[in-house]
Parts: sequence; structure tokens; C-alpha cells
Amino acid sequence: MAAFSRKRPAARQPGSATRSTKKSANGPVASKKAIFVCATGAGGGRSRQMLLGQFGDIHQMSFRGTPNLTTAEREAPFLQQMAEAAQAAAKKSPSRPLFLVGHSFGARAAVHLMCRKDFRQKLPKSCKGIIAFGYPLIHPTQQREKKLTELPASSKALFISGTKDPFAGNFKLFESALQRAKCKHRLVKVLGGDHGLKCSKAMEEGTVSTICEAVSRFV
Repeated sequence: MAAFSRKRPAARQPGSATRSTKKSANGPVASKKAIFVCATGAGGGRSRQMLLGQFGDIHQMSFRGTPNLTTAEREAPFLQQMAEAAQAAAKKSPSRPLFLVGHSFGARAAVHLMCRKDFRQKLPKSCKGIIAFGYPLIHPTQQREKKLTELPASSKALFISGTKDPFAGNFKLFESALQRAKCKHRLVKVLGGDHGLKCSKAMEEGTVSTICEAVSRFV
């Protein structure tokens, strides 16, 4: 079964990854080879991104300025910052695959960057895709689903959102938008997870397993 679908983003259940080379207490661990350029949301949110350390090296970045992606002019500084962070990370290990990672606003910035050819061309050739935690799709005045349909066919994206995240809604809009997307994509639903993908203590093991399995298949 293909890891990505252009038409049917589907929920994933907790399970072990087939590509892992060793195991830890938190779930499957792949060989360390990827580079993850991680950006937070407007209010932070790095806890789940730290799980990526099992699959490669994490390069953290923080945006400068008041978060705003409402127009091409206003989003430009943030997309430039992310592109520069990716360039800097790639210089250290140019042969290793690199992924743009973001939570909430950071996830939106990664998507917006990939949708703009002028900024996409600034990314290192080793950039292989996007990992979006808690993508804030639902907004009272903005139609953010349109941006997902603009992701180029040459890109691939992994969306990981909680079933209790109000910004994901009931996932119908999310799934509808991705069905119209040209890019390779996968939508993973974390049972009981909120916007920060936090869940009850009883569900923590399953949450970590779901996230790790999804990332293992993606990278």
C-alpha cells in the first residue's frame, strides 16, 4: 500500500513502523539521517516536534515579527526566514534529506512557502517535503483550505492533527481540500489529541506510536 494518496487522506491507527532499525521506549526509531527545520506556532509548541530527534537532527527556528500570512507582502518575511533556516541547516549536511516542520503558524508558513515558486526556489535541493503538526485549517474569516490545493505536484506533505483540535474541525474540510490537492500527501489523525497534540496520560503511548509511525513512513 502506498504511503501517500492524492485522493484519500485517511486516519492512521497506532502501530509499529516497518522501517525502524531499532526501538526506544517512545516507539520506532529509524536510522538518523534526516534534517528537520522546525518552526513553532505563534504560541510555541515544540513538544511533539522533539519526537523527530529519533529520525534525524533537529534545527530549531523562531520567527521574528508579528505572525501574519494574510497577503503575499505580509507573509514574505516569514517565508524568507524559513528558507534561510533551511539553507543554513543544509550547508552542514548537504547530502541528507531535509524537511520543513511546523506547528500551527509554523505549519502554515511551511505550506505557504511551498506554494510560492519564488520562495520554493530558495530551498536547498535536499528539501523533500513538509511535516505539519496541528495545521490551523479552520478560521472564522479566512478560507485556508484553498492554500492546500495550491501545493505543487512536485511536493509532498504530512499533516498530523488531533481529533480534539478545534482548528481541524471534524476533518471533513481537511479531507475535502486534500482530495483536490495535486501534491503527494497524508493526513494522520491523533486520537484524543488537542491543537498541540497533547492527550490524556492514558492515551500518551498510542499518541507517540501514531506520530512516530507516520514520520517513519514519511521520511
